[in-house]
Amino acid sequence: MSLLLIIIFYLLYSLVFKHERVFLEPNIEVLLKEKANKVYLEDKIILALKEENIDDINMYHQLAKKLNIDFDNTLILSINEKNTLLNTSIRNIKEFSKGFIKGDVESFVSFTGSISSDFLLVGDIRDLYIEGKAYKKDEEYDEFILSISALGLFFSFTDIFSAGASIPLKISTSVLKVAKKTGSLTKPFTKEISKILKKSMNIKLLKKADFSSLTAMKTSYKSFSKSINLKSSKALLNQLTTLKQNTSYADSIFLLKYVDKTKDLNSVIKVSNKYKNNTKAVFKVLGKGAIKSTKSIIKITTIFILELVSLLFSCISFFSLVFFKSIFKKLIF
Repeated sequence: MSLLLIIIFYLLYSLVFKHERVFLEPNIEVLLKEKANKVYLEDKIILALKEENIDDINMYHQLAKKLNIDFDNTLILSINEKNTLLNTSIRNIKEFSKGFIKGDVESFVSFTGSISSDFLLVGDIRDLYIEGKAYKKDEEYDEFILSISALGLFFSFTDIFSAGASIPLKISTSVLKVAKKTGSLTKPFTKEISKILKKSMNIKLLKKADFSSLTAMKTSYKSFSKSINLKSSKALLNQLTTLKQNTSYADSIFLLKYVDKTKDLNSVIKVSNKYKNNTKAVFKVLGKGAIKSTKSIIKITTIFILELVSLLFSCISFFSLVFFKSIFKKLIF
């Protein structure tokens, strides 16, 4: 009987702790309705108005519309005033220039400036020249920016893709570069991407490159580019393309704050497939709770079913043994 009890406890342990568990996805709609009520969104918009953060103003306003929340006329007038043609034009000129010249990004417009800079080769050449020169001299440099700039230039120079195929991949390299510069890339994901980039090129070849001038660097780069292999990096770049298409350039950078590994990126993309331009608002409200599950269930497998059946038979055998043993005692005594 003691052996049977041991078997039962072992099977119980196996069923509860050893089997693979499937994590249930968060119910975003329920979570949003619980937290993003009228008062919450009004407070967020009023704060954004004080800070003159037009992106957040419009983001929370769009989320309110999706959740069928109406605001009073005074707040609506304030929102509309910030979106007048004059105010928008002045702000856009400043932001575009900031992104184009420095590569700094705070909004969609400044990101467009940064992207334009990269597409005109100014950004990638600037970054490759600065970081490559430091790398060759054994000075402090940013290996991530060096590698992603080298990859970005590859899509600008290469003819192995059609323009339609290379442009989205090129944009994805700019997304990663800006995300790194603005601190939107988490340390774990930066580490994971860095490993992918190392597999995609032989960065050590840049030690032999001539960085004495931009012209000399361009010539050296053509030789270096032959070492680039997209087998490792193409999947990641395609994922970022999907995220950008679902949301926007600037929003895709913001959303990378919630990504620690490729699995997280897949989850963020899944949310963006449904919420599109409201995805940033979803994460602003719920944080990583939008993709992080707190509930799980045991995955049903053939082994699980067999162990469950074994447990049932063991329990039946145990209680049958106890029952018949008690009857046998009564018959004897």
